[in-house]
Amino acid sequence: MAMLKPCADCRQLVYAEAMVTITAVEYRDLLSRPAREGGYLGKPSRSKLDNDTELAAHLVELAAAGKMLLTDMRNACIERFGAERVPSRSAIHRYLQMAAHRERMARLRSDPR
Repeated sequence: MAMLKPCADCRQLVYAEAMVTITAVEYRDLLSRPAREGGYLGKPSRSKLDNDTELAAHLVELAAAGKMLLTDMRNACIERFGAERVPSRSAIHRYLQMAAHRERMARLRSDPR
């Protein structure tokens, strides 16, 4: 636990360990950086698709190719990657919805008309 002690210069209580002081503007910038860079503050994703870029890219290609049922997309992925790497149909559906949302948001950021 951090220990407080009086500062030798100003006599205010300060942390005994090394500490860095930044301005409020720098702090706001630091907090907003993950949103600007496309990341977020929080737990990392547990999604198989967020952690398996090869599988995710293949699913996006299948979805972009045309009308294909989720079951057929899942079966095609199982043939190519194996059943242990491929998530459920509902997880695939959620991922494709999120990928479409991310694409729309990226388009809006680049061309906000």
